[in-house]
Amino acid sequence: MTDTLIVEIIREGAKLKMSAIDKIDQASLTLKHYSELEIQDKEITELSNDIAALLGKASHAGMAEQNLLSELKKTGQLLFDQLLTIEVKEKLHTISPNHLIFSTDEKLVQIPWELLFDGDEFLCLKYALGRMVRTKQKSHTIQSQRPPASCRKMLIIADPTGDLEEAYREGVEIRNDLDKQKNRINVDLHATELDVHFFKKNVHDYDIVHFAGHADYDENPSESGWRFKEGKLTAKEIVQLGGSSPLPTLVFSNACESAKTEEWKTEKSFEDKIYGLANAFLLAGTKHYIGTFWKVADKSGFLFAKEFYKQLIQGASIGDAVKLARKSLAGEFGDGSIVWASYLLYGDPTTVFFPTQAQRALVDQGFRISRSTQYLMAAVLLAAAIILAAFFSKSFLAGLSQLKALWLHSTR
Repeated sequence: MTDTLIVEIIREGAKLKMSAIDKIDQASLTLKHYSELEIQDKEITELSNDIAALLGKASHAGMAEQNLLSELKKTGQLLFDQLLTIEVKEKLHTISPNHLIFSTDEKLVQIPWELLFDGDEFLCLKYALGRMVRTKQKSHTIQSQRPPASCRKMLIIADPTGDLEEAYREGVEIRNDLDKQKNRINVDLHATELDVHFFKKNVHDYDIVHFAGHADYDENPSESGWRFKEGKLTAKEIVQLGGSSPLPTLVFSNACESAKTEEWKTEKSFEDKIYGLANAFLLAGTKHYIGTFWKVADKSGFLFAKEFYKQLIQGASIGDAVKLARKSLAGEFGDGSIVWASYLLYGDPTTVFFPTQAQRALVDQGFRISRSTQYLMAAVLLAAAIILAAFFSKSFLAGLSQLKALWLHSTR
């Protein structure tokens, strides 16, 4: 079974061109087959808005009536039918991968790909799903690769405005859970004493940032941001943090509408127009971003985060950790619940942040095999070089002897 399938989708006018490729085969393929279909912008927009409206009808407690789930399935299935070609649908059905990556261009980020329904299940509940985006916007990725570390550093920002008791509890309980793994992760918890200046000054020290608080989604995307007691960290300020020391590899923004974004329009002045929090962190160099499309009730957001980090620290890939956290919420709130639907992941879902000993052993074994193969190839090449050298040396000496004999014969 293929572990990871990459569905690449590019928009050209009113057409979508797409392919579905095994991640392992992607680099070696000389030719890539793609299929295409025409889409109706108005209908796709209406369906996406219908999904947002359905999720908005879920009660504050996180429970939804059964008919809302039914409508979500119908809407998701219509999007599935209209956005994916027959070839891609067949590939998904035939291969049934564990991880699924939607690699789309910036004109398609506003579509809720996670909530496409294939007639059996929502894609985000069936696969460990992540998004990647093709964009003309320049990412500030100078020195973006954080050096490997045996122990990760994490910053938790919990209720920085001082008016969300459940958000503070979320931060405390996640800290307490992760403190049991101090050999693998060190956690710093901050609340109202942390301000925007402190965050900007110290964020480069951390591998993971978890934010539990208020987020503003502004119609002027550069003004979207995280709220602190003494101000707001805007999307534009986040982008400015990139380009020097590495930013955290993972940012989890467990706040209202923290991943909501319109189409990532690229204009000549795009440096001054930052389109939402997700886009801002990714442009600044963050590799993985988890956020919410719609408002999340305090209790469901808290439970999702706890389960996510529980799975992540135990060695699950980030995509599996998100999927398992979704399923945990579905089990907690019942079959009619749709609170799990608000989350999305940007980044490679196969990444493992805390590999187990068994996973490390497999990596080491693969490394040893790779090194052994390199040594074998080097030995073969060296032997071949010696043989060729000997052959040409003998041929060269024989040629000299023949020339000498001919010269002596001609001078007689």
